[in-house]
Amino acid sequence: MQHATQGEPLTRRQTLIVLEELYSLVLKLEQLRRDSPPFQLIAEQGSDDEKKLAEEWQEDYKKTSAQLWHRLAIDEPVDIRCGPAPSCLELLSGC
Repeated sequence: MQHATQGEPLTRRQTLIVLEELYSLVLKLEQLRRDSPPFQLIAEQGSDDEKKLAEEWQEDYKKTSAQLWHRLAIDEPVDIRCGPAPSCLELLSGC
């Protein structure tokens, strides 16, 4: 996706693309949480393979979480021609 340059507000289309990417990342994080291994049991009784899988899960979760925070782009301005500080619902409504 092409990002707005520093200081330039995101267009409505760019905002919608970012929201879609954020939603996908949230869904991925939720699925990872559902699939999380039983860490305490693995730490106490797990084999080396189980411990390795648990470490890989943690790395994947950390990576996806970092992507989510990066894509939030809180410091990027949003085009607010529709009024002061529109909510996501106002952006989606096409005002």
